[in-house]
Amino acid sequence: MREISNISKIGVISDTHLNEFSGPLPPAVMEHFKNTGLIIHCGDIVSQDVLTSLGTLAPVIAVKGNMDPPGLSLPLSEMILVNKTHVICVSHGNGSPFGIKQKLYKEFIRYKPSIILYGHTHIAGECGYNGIRFFNPGSPCSRAEYFSVGMINIYGNELKTHVIVI
Repeated sequence: MREISNISKIGVISDTHLNEFSGPLPPAVMEHFKNTGLIIHCGDIVSQDVLTSLGTLAPVIAVKGNMDPPGLSLPLSEMILVNKTHVICVSHGNGSPFGIKQKLYKEFIRYKPSIILYGHTHIAGECGYNGIRFFNPGSPCSRAEYFSVGMINIYGNELKTHVIVI
């Protein structure tokens, strides 16, 4: 498990699906993430250029999505202990969007997560399952209903999440 301290704001992004033909990240992403202490990418990055761009703003932790090429050597999941208090588990998710929370719950419950971050569905939102919070930032480039990213603000023992429509 990674340990990160002194963080109060985390940018969360997923499903960028950008390559050399589709162009850079939308400027709104860079604007919203410029004052974060950490950026978490929940997979389907497609190009290292995305991680390089985000890395100019803050440290980046990323996981592999089902559309990421083999050359993008990333783990399938990450567990992060933030400020010695919050366990954040990260995965892209896979297969059908139906039952995705149940699969991720089984994968991460042994870590006693404060929150599970995931992507794959392109649908932003937060919900609970068996007492665990789940947060999906949606996608800033591949529309479901709208383009979006997520933000986590940390206030001591409290995590506040919100979706930012861009």
